[in-house]
Amino acid sequence: MGKETNDEKRKVNEVMAAVADKTSQAGKKGLEFAHSALAQTGSKALVSKLAKGAEEFSEKSKIDSYNKRLRKYNPLFEEEYRSPDFFVPNIICIVDDAVRRDVDVCQGAIGWRDNKKGTEVLFLYDEFVNQRGLTFVPAAICDEIYYVDSFDKKRFIKLDSIFQQSHDEKLAELVNVACCLGAKSCTIEIEESIVQHDKKNRSIGTSGNKGTVSASENIEAESTSDSARRRSSKAYTEFKGDGVVTVPTLKWFAYDNNVLNLISNRWNGNNAMTTQTLQLSGSASATMSRKAASSIDAAVLGMGIAQSYEMEDKSINESSMKILWHLEF
Repeated sequence: MGKETNDEKRKVNEVMAAVADKTSQAGKKGLEFAHSALAQTGSKALVSKLAKGAEEFSEKSKIDSYNKRLRKYNPLFEEEYRSPDFFVPNIICIVDDAVRRDVDVCQGAIGWRDNKKGTEVLFLYDEFVNQRGLTFVPAAICDEIYYVDSFDKKRFIKLDSIFQQSHDEKLAELVNVACCLGAKSCTIEIEESIVQHDKKNRSIGTSGNKGTVSASENIEAESTSDSARRRSSKAYTEFKGDGVVTVPTLKWFAYDNNVLNLISNRWNGNNAMTTQTLQLSGSASATMSRKAASSIDAAVLGMGIAQSYEMEDKSINESSMKILWHLEF
């Protein structure tokens, strides 16, 4: 076989350019066009060579198209999820698998991951929720968003109730501490400033209020004006008060020096105290940082969800909260 002439090389380049254009646009039809065009070169050797190249190009185009769809949909499969290298994102959104049921690259997937405003979100199909080894509080509900429990990475709490959930847990923990320390009674009061943001210019206005919160039942009475929202509730508990002291298990107040010192004093036999009132800071037992709350707000906005959870506002409110904890021994 002789060497290709310059004219033949020119024809090769022209045909391959046409093949690339047509194949990328029309797949099989592009390949048929290539065979027809190649036949016009008049060289069987070139026809055979270019036909093979066109077939390889067509196959590569299919693979590239498939990989492009993989990158777009980013499906998550069972094998990847079970890998020890896989880390579950802090935010999970439970969705119906019907949204991607007809997408070829998503066949057999359990969901997908996506980055929303710099925060990774796991979209998990509802039919696979109970098989993932995760717990959803209060329940796994389709089209709801959940955030990870800071004390248990396999427990996720519904986003619109996470601050109320932690609030209830903190109060229950204080009641349990009082019981373990042999108290006769304890009263818990809440002092907080309600922060309201002007969403247009993000200016902050506060209004103080003093109320009490119940560990077993929370009752909110809100009155709205141009500058204030008020909330009140109460917690009062009586115990047998036999003076027996046991060391309580701490979660929210594990690093609060006021609580730790009280436990230490009671445990070391310092029973001279008959009453004790402590002021605990809401920022010391924060549900989440303001930065994390702001990231969640941005991620929700990135999902195109109309509902605003106002996580940053709730975080600011919590940081201003003061818990007055009064114990009688």
